[in-house]
Amino acid sequence: MEGPPKSPNAARANAAPCSSALDNSKSKFWRRGSSNVPGSVKAVNAVRGAQFPPLQQSHVVTGPHSPTVRRKGQSSFAAFSEKSSDAWDDREEDMYPDSIENAVELSIHRASTDMLATIPNPTSANASQHSTAPGVNPHLLTAAAGNSGAGGSVPSSPRQSTGNLSNASGASAPAAAGGGGAAATAAAAAAAATAPAAFDMAAAEAAASEERIRKCRAILAAKNVNMDELRDLSWNGCPPEERPSCWKLLCGYLPSNRERQASTLARKRGEYAGFIEQYYPSRLNEQNQALFRQIYIDVPRTNPSVPLFQHPRVQETFERILYIWAIRHPASGYVQGINDLLTPFFAVFLTEHVPGDPHTYKIDDISEEAMSQVEADTFWCVGKLLDGIQDNYTYAQPGIQRKIAALRELVSRIDAPLNAHLETHGVEYLQFAFRWMNCLLMREMPLRCTIRMWDTYQADGDGFATFHLYVCAAFLVQWSRTLLRETDFQGIMLFLQSPPTSQWSDKEVEMLTSQAFVWKAMFHNAPKHLAPQSNTVGHG
Repeated sequence: MEGPPKSPNAARANAAPCSSALDNSKSKFWRRGSSNVPGSVKAVNAVRGAQFPPLQQSHVVTGPHSPTVRRKGQSSFAAFSEKSSDAWDDREEDMYPDSIENAVELSIHRASTDMLATIPNPTSANASQHSTAPGVNPHLLTAAAGNSGAGGSVPSSPRQSTGNLSNASGASAPAAAGGGGAAATAAAAAAAATAPAAFDMAAAEAAASEERIRKCRAILAAKNVNMDELRDLSWNGCPPEERPSCWKLLCGYLPSNRERQASTLARKRGEYAGFIEQYYPSRLNEQNQALFRQIYIDVPRTNPSVPLFQHPRVQETFERILYIWAIRHPASGYVQGINDLLTPFFAVFLTEHVPGDPHTYKIDDISEEAMSQVEADTFWCVGKLLDGIQDNYTYAQPGIQRKIAALRELVSRIDAPLNAHLETHGVEYLQFAFRWMNCLLMREMPLRCTIRMWDTYQADGDGFATFHLYVCAAFLVQWSRTLLRETDFQGIMLFLQSPPTSQWSDKEVEMLTSQAFVWKAMFHNAPKHLAPQSNTVGHG
């Protein structure tokens, strides 16, 4: 039987013991633990360097357990969290900043922690003499204190950016001012000894060069040379030690089968020796005197800045090569500019017998046999090159005419302001680009740059006939800003005839070939892009 209903006060009185027990169990469950909550972030003093703007002093955190002060505009939840006793550690307030200033401050704290964690912390007996902020390497403060005493600018604490040394470390500033220089120097030396070594660019480049040589030699040593791998390697430059062999293979002078290479070389060199006996005496005949006279005049003009090509022994070699080639190719004969094409091959093949810089070769020390081998190899490789661009040297030179027209159209689409500037001042592409096509830019670059560029040309397969057009476009656009500042025809032509390339190295050549490769990929397989604009206009 149910009893009389209980009053509200009585019900609350009976429920009080149960509620109290529940509160006690909750308080034990939600009590603050002395251990860190997993995932919590320990606040550290902010490090403010050049990459962080100084914060207002009122926003600087002075320690990981500093009492939270109610700021103007602080949210009610932040005020509640200061008074409540829940599962969150008071040190975790910084995980959820209640203002933009706190967010910036927290990001600086975290950045300083990550940065200082990567700095080595060597063992030092003097480290305990300095009080440091949490997370800061004491040896950094010691070294910085010594530097500050000597007038240095290295901060001695995370707050050095405000110019106050004593705020962050009470002991480091007195040590700097009171004769702690020796200890600071020792600590700095210990830190420097354990710091990671600076990246040595020269060593890295030397290692990369050794690796390229090793890879190239492995390709050349194969029973059948993998020409695709050789082209891929040569595109970025052949190792100088292996360049003669690479060029002979790339231009088709030598077969890829290694067992046939020695016999092919012997046969080709013997054939050229027979050509000398057969053709060279005819230079004295009346019908050939004009041809030989032109060669005789042009050879001393070949790359006059290189003493090697001014040596009488070398000039006689060039005369024989050019005369025999012209006699054997009556469709084109000898044309001015072909003499320049001999120099890269001759200089490269000479390195098999006299390693070093072509500018310092002692040609008199080379034996007759070695010179005859270099001469024969140069003759056959130049012939292979000219076979691909022979229409550049036939009557009226139609190959060069087509390339100049294509260069004009290409530049008009790549750099319209430069093309318009040239037209405004009456500069015709034929006036400066004819020599670029005829001599393959050899008179516009140092010999070392030409040799490097020819690595890429021969690796391309059709580099002399096709890729050279895009290199010329890249070469012209290279000087666009300078040319746009020229205000008359004479200034533009003088610059284009003598561009400032005397200090160029492989890096500049690689930039040219890289840009040319991009433009070739864009335009070469889309011939409509290079068609005259009048042909692309629709009718209707």
